[in-house]
Amino acid sequence: GIHASLFAVEWMQKNPDIDHIIKGEGEYTYCELINALDNNTSLEGINGLVYRKDGQVIENPDRPLIAPLSELPRASRDVIKKYHLRRALISTSRGCKRSCRFCCSPLYWRRGGKRQWRGLDMKDVAEEIQLIYNTYGISCFFIQDESFEDDIEDSYQRLFEIANLLIQQQNPYCLTVYTRCDFYQKSSPELMQLLKQAGLVRVFIGIESANCEDLKLYGKSDNFYHSEKSIQYFNVNEINTSIGFINFNPFSTMERLYENLNFLKRNKLLCNRFPMHSRLSIYKGTALYEQFMREGYLKGDLTDDLSPIFNNSIRGLADYLSYFISSKSADNYKLQFFLNDHIINIRLILKYANEM
Repeated sequence: GIHASLFAVEWMQKNPDIDHIIKGEGEYTYCELINALDNNTSLEGINGLVYRKDGQVIENPDRPLIAPLSELPRASRDVIKKYHLRRALISTSRGCKRSCRFCCSPLYWRRGGKRQWRGLDMKDVAEEIQLIYNTYGISCFFIQDESFEDDIEDSYQRLFEIANLLIQQQNPYCLTVYTRCDFYQKSSPELMQLLKQAGLVRVFIGIESANCEDLKLYGKSDNFYHSEKSIQYFNVNEINTSIGFINFNPFSTMERLYENLNFLKRNKLLCNRFPMHSRLSIYKGTALYEQFMREGYLKGDLTDDLSPIFNNSIRGLADYLSYFISSKSADNYKLQFFLNDHIINIRLILKYANEM
């Protein structure tokens, strides 16, 4: 996973009980590690592995990215039956074609100093979805691509292809996908109709913030113009929306938070608890990490605190909202009442935070 990949050496040094950490794509590294342990052979030639030798932490070179992805076997789906799952996770690609300053995805998928995006053949994806449906009766699928519309040629051809293939199967699918704010600009009535026929019912939009200063910090300035239009676009097309949102960051001010809250209220998103108390996480190697280190804002061990907030009053507000929203007594109705009552004067919320 991403945390193990970014902090592999630090974790090994701090946790003597950890023997091995696999960085990056783990399919081949894991197999080679198991074979080496079974045969008691050296671990030195296993790319992507961090391990211990003679009391020292050894970090092997990174493993090249797997290409093409079609060389990998399909994931085992035994857990669906074992745990009586009602939804299956599907990946049609690996990598991301954007450069958000907070995001660690480019670090995970980058090789040779360049971002890498690789996609599966949509025929293979459609076949796997049908196989899962026929074998386990699963009709709900969460497509976990970084952004569903990504394509090697920056077109939406893959979306047309998968939509038509799933429609041909004539199964009652329900699809959830990740997408970007500017999706609506390149989409068309024809594409949206096909996606709905294929089973699209829910999108997760990476909005991140509703004020210009935060969006500039995140490297997503264009979102300021697209966010509301994107939500409206999917609402008009009767597609349920959830959003990625980072309400708190080290430079948050009351004015910025007020803009965020008004945006959430205006678009009827206050009933979703996550955007209210979500915080920016800082990952080693990202553009924001480099900026904060260069400007002297980050001190100490990031493996312990990934979400620094520099202003104590703002931190108090963030802590209060986290406490309130996570409280068992704070059901959705109480949360909605609380936010509607205090949205116009956020300083009142801060007053409560300072009294804790």
